[in-house]
Amino acid sequence: MHINLKGQTISADSIMQQIQRMPNDTAKVNKLNELIGLLQFQNHDKAEEISWKSIQLAQQLNYRLGLIIARRLRGVLYIDKAQLDSGKYFYDKAFALIKNSTQPTFIKQKGLLTHNYGVIYHQRQLYDSATMQYLEAIKIFNSINEEGLTFFPCLNLATIYSFLNDNNKALYYSKEAIKGAEKLNDKTKLVIAINQEMSIHIALKNFDTVLTPLRRNIALAHSLQHYYAEGKAHHLLGKYFSEGKQMFDSSIENKKKALTLMQKIRNQYEITSITEDIGFDYLQKENYNEAKYYLTQSISLAQQFGLDQIKQYGLENMVIVEEKLGNIPAAYQYLKEYTTLKDSLAARSNQNYLFDLEAKYQNANKELQIAQLESEKKIHELALKQNKIWNYVLIAASITIFIIGSLTYRNHKHKQTLQQQRIIELETQQQLAATEAILKGEEQERTRLAKDLHDGLGGMLSGIKYTMSHMKQNLIMTPENQQAFERSLDMLDSSINEMRRVAHNMMPEVLLKFGLDAALHDLCQQTNETGAIELKYQSIGIKNKTFEQTTAIHIYRIVQELINNILKHANAQQAIVQITDDDNTIHITVEDNGKGMPEHKQQFSKGIGWNNIYSRVDYLKGKVDIQTAPGKGTSVHIELNV
Repeated sequence: MHINLKGQTISADSIMQQIQRMPNDTAKVNKLNELIGLLQFQNHDKAEEISWKSIQLAQQLNYRLGLIIARRLRGVLYIDKAQLDSGKYFYDKAFALIKNSTQPTFIKQKGLLTHNYGVIYHQRQLYDSATMQYLEAIKIFNSINEEGLTFFPCLNLATIYSFLNDNNKALYYSKEAIKGAEKLNDKTKLVIAINQEMSIHIALKNFDTVLTPLRRNIALAHSLQHYYAEGKAHHLLGKYFSEGKQMFDSSIENKKKALTLMQKIRNQYEITSITEDIGFDYLQKENYNEAKYYLTQSISLAQQFGLDQIKQYGLENMVIVEEKLGNIPAAYQYLKEYTTLKDSLAARSNQNYLFDLEAKYQNANKELQIAQLESEKKIHELALKQNKIWNYVLIAASITIFIIGSLTYRNHKHKQTLQQQRIIELETQQQLAATEAILKGEEQERTRLAKDLHDGLGGMLSGIKYTMSHMKQNLIMTPENQQAFERSLDMLDSSINEMRRVAHNMMPEVLLKFGLDAALHDLCQQTNETGAIELKYQSIGIKNKTFEQTTAIHIYRIVQELINNILKHANAQQAIVQITDDDNTIHITVEDNGKGMPEHKQQFSKGIGWNNIYSRVDYLKGKVDIQTAPGKGTSVHIELNV
């Protein structure tokens, strides 16, 4: 695997070999963080694995800067998968470590995190908030003479203004992004910036200027094995063929290549956008069934990842598709959804506000001068109205009385609010206490039953087996009776084994003797031995960690129930259980490649199994995030504060 950085070709495999030979010091953390950035657009799963190792080592060394970078990169990996809340969680933890540091290295990370926050707003279609973050990031980078890093916010500002159809501003920021990439001497970033500029030229219908640069970008990105840049160039080349030449077959061919590349790096935003574009091309070809297939896929993905703008395009095109297919009721339903979503998006896209916001940042000195002139004007006006001073005094007194009354009322309402919050907190505490009692009672009953089964019924069955084996030696039986006697002994052995398995599931002895990590490893190994599924187990920072017995039992039961759900419902061939300790926050991820489930069936809280999971997660003050779609498997991510 070879990846370009700053004009040079670097082997990620060679860096991994270097890391294996390095001692556990700050230099190794820096190398791990470098490797994460290299793998982001090549092997997303490997990048996630490396990020956990970097976070854990930085925490052990108390290496503040390395931990900031590792957590920020971990957040970026979540954003790539459109898991925005999880990404923001790691950004917040990284930002908290910067505090008020004035060192340029920390200010640089502050600028990158500010840009990363802008990306979250951007994906949520909150363009005003995104613009504010991007402009602030540019300001931070310029303050420490890191003009090259303005590549990131300038590139995204170009996409926002392109969406708002202000192509002159979009073109300006795309050229600024190209300047930033050139200052960084980074070929991959230069390819990405040129792709953005070509996108704007396509919007301006300057089709003669885009074909050669895009083909050059495809070749360069392919040689650098940068799947994102190569996929983006193929997507734009498809737009060139569809919008500029009306050659829809060539367009679809390039867009499908782009889709394959984006799926390799799990970039959900681009996957959703390209899928919608392919559906639109089939619509133009009047292949309505294929159009319907891709458009419904894009709408489902957009709904799953909160990409409302792409969903709007898909709904608009589905109105036409269903009408052409003669499904008038379905077309009408899509039209209603499209109209509602369009009105909602219009409220978020206040174009004038964005332009005013940028003007405030770009013309700060001019605004200050205007404010000074207005202040002088007000002073002059006050001097001319001195004869009305008593009127102002009376007005001021009235306002003061009004403010005092308002504050008194507000204070009263605040006390009521605090009392209500206290009542809610007490109710929550009571609910948690009840949950704790129920869970504790369940575990005690499980332990008692397991002991009774093992010591009582288990002993009785073993005694019966011994007696029957002894009888066999002293009885004279016909061959048929002897065969029946042997079958009875085999059935008795099976019953003893089944009784032991049930007792073990009720209260696994390995959990009490050897701890949580060994118990989970044993659980996954036993599941593998059944042959029903290929189940992998990974743990980071858990092996030597000591948990309270109650906490360990709850975590074990959560994982056990999730595995049971996969075996019962997922129809999966492979699954993975991953548990990680990140600064006393336990992350549990259980994923499978099964049949997945539609969004409206994701809420399993009415089932007994999911009730138990949610009760245990609530008791441990955690939260659950479920990502799934039909045919895409299911991923359950749980965060617990222990």
